Amino acid sequence: IRTHGRAAITQAHDVLLGMTHVENADIFKTCVDYWWFLGDYLLSPRHGQHGTASQVKAMLTEHLAALRVVLIKKMAKPEEIIIVEDESGELTKEVMTDVATVLLYTQMRETLIFLTHLDQRSMEAILMNLMAKQLDLSEWSWANLNGICWAYGAMSGALAQDMEKTFFVRFIRDLLTLVVNMKGKDNRAVIASNVMYVVGQYPRFLCAHPRFLRTVVNKLFEFMKEPFPGVMDMAVDTLLKINKNCAHVLWAEQCGVFANEILNTIDSITSELSQGQLHTFYQAMGYVIAVAPEPQEH
Repeated sequence: IRTHGRAAITQAHDVLLGMTHVENADIFKTCVDYWWFLGDYLLSPRHGQHGTASQVKAMLTEHLAALRVVLIKKMAKPEEIIIVEDESGELTKEVMTDVATVLLYTQMRETLIFLTHLDQRSMEAILMNLMAKQLDLSEWSWANLNGICWAYGAMSGALAQDMEKTFFVRFIRDLLTLVVNMKGKDNRAVIASNVMYVVGQYPRFLCAHPRFLRTVVNKLFEFMKEPFPGVMDMAVDTLLKINKNCAHVLWAEQCGVFANEILNTIDSITSELSQGQLHTFYQAMGYVIAVAPEPQEH
């Protein structure tokens, strides 16, 4: 790529990056479509063979780092999130997600995965820096925390497994610190919804770490007693998702002791759940019971 070509590429991406910050849904979606295309291009083996992609990637390193930040902060809402902020700034329960938001989330998720594959260390550093600003409250807001957590959940499987292990533990620890430190039911409900969304997105990690999985399940049982609208719904939905993926690990934990503890205290665990929530809870436990070995006849 010649010198004048480099300048043109850099300037064009300066403009595109600026447009991505614009608070207009149609412009933002168009920009995301382009960034998806760029990520696909840079990771394509076909373009990499000729060295063009690596040259473009080197030219746009700073642009891609800035892009990671803006996409994280503007991450679209996942379907699993049902605790949302309404137009008046109040939290409310929203079960349905409109099709446009679902499509935007999917496109942003794939773009973030591309950006993670292009530079895992950059993505990790940016996320942890943004999370640190939630912990010290310098950039605390529901919208900022949501963006960070929704983006991290969307990246599931993109980080190398050894990096995912360290990063996931730090990330969840920070979220649980926020649960303890933040005052106000609204704040705690937002944090709880993000804890549940993130853990539900990382079954690979949970299956590889049974003790941590047990801690997560016990935390979900706590959330099943939280009366704030939407929290109990998300708790049973997350349990269903986790049990579907990790049932064999939950049963194997102490040879079924943990699963039996749940079954023996089921009335206490489910005492605050509605009929519909109970149905989801029993469906979740059904996955665990289904993997239990047949009793031996003597």
